Amino acid sequence: MRSIGKVLGEATIKGHAWGGGTEVTNRFVIDVGSANASEALNKASDLLLKLDWVVVGEGPLGSMVLESDAWEDTHLTVDPFNPSGRMYPEEIKKAIEASTKPEALLLVDAYQS
Repeated sequence: MRSIGKVLGEATIKGHAWGGGTEVTNRFVIDVGSANASEALNKASDLLLKLDWVVVGEGPLGSMVLESDAWEDTHLTVDPFNPSGRMYPEEIKKAIEASTKPEALLLVDAYQS
């Protein structure tokens, strides 16, 4: 997953999992070298498909959920950066603020279910 672009920042987020327990999510800010969010999502999708990830769901703004047989019970979500979106951990905020093209950044969450 890291090979799809330059990782500008990362954070580990712990939360409650559905059905109990703790879910650990690794969140990455990735620059795939694109000019905008649409181009970045297309490039990330192409690269992840070549790495045997499969798109199993799509959301608003072109976000994707992916799975891979090589990583049992692991999922990726790939979202374009949304400045009016969710709260971000400090490490992620710093990476986004340091970018000269935040509109082309992707937020990638890797988590196990």
